[in-house]
Amino acid sequence: MNRLRQERPLIFLAVLTFLLLRDYSGLYRISLLCCLLHESGHLAVYMLCQKKPPRLHCSLWGICLEWHEAELGLHERFWLAASGPAANLVLFAASWLWMQHEASYWGWCFAGSNLLTAGYNLLPILPLDGGQMLSAWREQKL
Repeated sequence: MNRLRQERPLIFLAVLTFLLLRDYSGLYRISLLCCLLHESGHLAVYMLCQKKPPRLHCSLWGICLEWHEAELGLHERFWLAASGPAANLVLFAASWLWMQHEASYWGWCFAGSNLLTAGYNLLPILPLDGGQMLSAWREQKL
């Protein structure tokens, strides 16, 4: 059973390879790591709720988990959407605390990238996590 579905995988892999080869500062690698950790937060909560892995969708626009076809309650939908930004915020706090003791360029970039990833995904716009959370919250209030 194939769980990985990609739109135009050759274009996705070509763009990813080009960006990684041209990433002299390491910022793209750090950003990619933060995005993967963000999706890992979603994956952990999904696995707790559904007991099976979701589909992973890769395209030029990013990597995301397809969980919309799963039967989830409003609370589960809210916490599933919140888990990605929560993972980034926890990693930001941990790396910021670590940088207070042992500062490094990589550590500060990792902290900032996690904060930016969480902030972007918390925007109340569908299909971002903030929009998903707001939608679940509104449905619960009705």
